[in-house]
Amino acid sequence: MNQLKKTLFRAYVFYEAHMPIHKGKFFLGRLLYKMFGLALFTVEGFNIELNPVATFDRAIMTGRHHGDIAGVADEIDKLHSGDAFLDVGANIGYFSLFAASRGIEVFAFEPSPREIARMRRNMQLNNFPNITLFEQGLSDKPETLPLRLGMDYNPGQNSVIDYEESTESVQCLFAPISSFLTS
Repeated sequence: MNQLKKTLFRAYVFYEAHMPIHKGKFFLGRLLYKMFGLALFTVEGFNIELNPVATFDRAIMTGRHHGDIAGVADEIDKLHSGDAFLDVGANIGYFSLFAASRGIEVFAFEPSPREIARMRRNMQLNNFPNITLFEQGLSDKPETLPLRLGMDYNPGQNSVIDYEESTESVQCLFAPISSFLTS
């Protein structure tokens, strides 16, 4: 079944990227997601569940690493086994998994319960012992703030800043990074 999902998702991603007709593209992607859920992909030496509707997930699915993905991956590749990587706003955990698969110690921070659930699932799929997930965001002081959730096509757009495309918010914990450091 996963192979069928992957094939359908890749076909949709190709269609979405290359067909000039825009009407109905988003509806088709959401329909695929509602019918099949997430699909399991193996990329860069680790497993990750991806959503055909989410822009970042589609880039990972097709290997079309846009500048942001490639740039961060290039920086992670400069680290060595035993080094530490802070993934602030870890989302579904792509960069955390990328770093952990290379033996790097990962400290990931993610305040959104929606993304935490996906990240935890992705962590379970790989069983990397070198990822520590902190289920809160970073701020200058300990506080609870409303986190406005990005739409399902761009969950990386979660923000404490109010913006028009956000239709939902959740209360999330935030704390200064110093509260996580030990001497």
